[in-house]
Amino acid sequence: MLDFTIISAAPIGFLVFGILATLLVAISKAGFGGAMGSLSLPLMLLVLSPGLALSVLLPVFLLCDFYVGWKYYRRAVRRIVIVMTLAACLGQVLGWLLYKQINAEILMFIIGALAVFTAGRYFWRLYRPAANTGLARAAMRHLRRRLDRAVGWMGLAGIASFVSLTGGIPSQIYLLPLNLPRAYYVGTMGWSFLLVNLAKLPFFIELELFNAASLTASLAIAGFVPIGVALGLWLNRTMNDAWFYHISHGFLLLLGAKLTLQASIF
Repeated sequence: MLDFTIISAAPIGFLVFGILATLLVAISKAGFGGAMGSLSLPLMLLVLSPGLALSVLLPVFLLCDFYVGWKYYRRAVRRIVIVMTLAACLGQVLGWLLYKQINAEILMFIIGALAVFTAGRYFWRLYRPAANTGLARAAMRHLRRRLDRAVGWMGLAGIASFVSLTGGIPSQIYLLPLNLPRAYYVGTMGWSFLLVNLAKLPFFIELELFNAASLTASLAIAGFVPIGVALGLWLNRTMNDAWFYHISHGFLLLLGAKLTLQASIF
């Protein structure tokens, strides 16, 4: 049964920020892997409480994930998807257990600082390439084989995704250095978060974050998902791999700076 309680409290504000958040999530997931979708929660917090914003946005995230998973179902690197998903699900369990104890401000500051560092290092290396790229690439390949790197970043992604739907940022920090072709990058990220967000549902239900009003609000903005996905797919097709990584790291830098400055922990 439909319940318009959430929408009727601020109909104009909800529709404006809800539609904008939906388009951001869909374009980001279909075109760039999803980190830019982290801006959706701060937008929704302008009109909703944190718990309501999470409950309204998760179905939208899932709908985007299904679209992206379908479009890129042959472009996901299965081994990476499995590692990312398992590590993120472990993080989600921790996020569920500590949901009411986690200091979201500190978590956002840490994630933002790490994002700024990672993106800054990328652009610095464009400006000042390593002296011996052969050794540098060999060292990076050795680092990528270490399971603890995936567990660390994706575990943090799982916690951040559960608490604030910002898991795309640590995931991007983990996945970008692998230098996958852009379609495989988006497909791998898309399938990972489709599985991670599905695994999140029982925890959200146990915490009673869903109700008729939240699902009605999700339904009201879900119709804009196909528009955002179509725009994201078009952007992904029209750029080359180099520009894809430049833009993705640029988003990472901006998002990281925003989270760092926004976290009032001092």
